[in-house]
Amino acid sequence: MPTLAQIYEEHAEECIRSAERSDDPNRRDLLLKLASQWRKDAQALRRGAESAPSGAPAPRRRNKR
Repeated sequence: MPTLAQIYEEHAEECIRSAERSDDPNRRDLLLKLASQWRKDAQALRRGAESAPSGAPAPRRRNKR
């Protein structure tokens, strides 16, 4: 079972992949900012930060087929 930090990293990677496919510069910028925040929160979890992550929404796991 993946850790919460690993799930956050997966979300960051998905944001980056979506940004690469986007033709809209505003959407691309937003996705890259989200990826950066997911990664920052993953790092905070790995460091054992006492405070909760930044308030990013709790990730929903998708069933992989």
